[in-house]
Amino acid sequence: MKQPVLILCLLVSLAGSARAIPGGDPVQASLVSAGNGLAPGRTATLALKLEIAEHWHTYWKNPGDSGFPTSLEWDLPEGYSAG
Repeated sequence: MKQPVLILCLLVSLAGSARAIPGGDPVQASLVSAGNGLAPGRTATLALKLEIAEHWHTYWKNPGDSGFPTSLEWDLPEGYSAG
């Protein structure tokens, strides 16, 4: 009798954990231009805007023992580069 009860408790705890995971991406990143416009070949200053879901956070480049540093991949239009 102990084994079925133990399995039932395990399944109930897993179901609660699965329900706690939100759908979609918890962090949305976008670039914001500081000037009047962007043009290929010109230098521009941009700000990184992060929209972070409630109860989520990001790490800096030194995340410590338990995290990963934030990394971003951008799909840039032809003629643009970042660096």
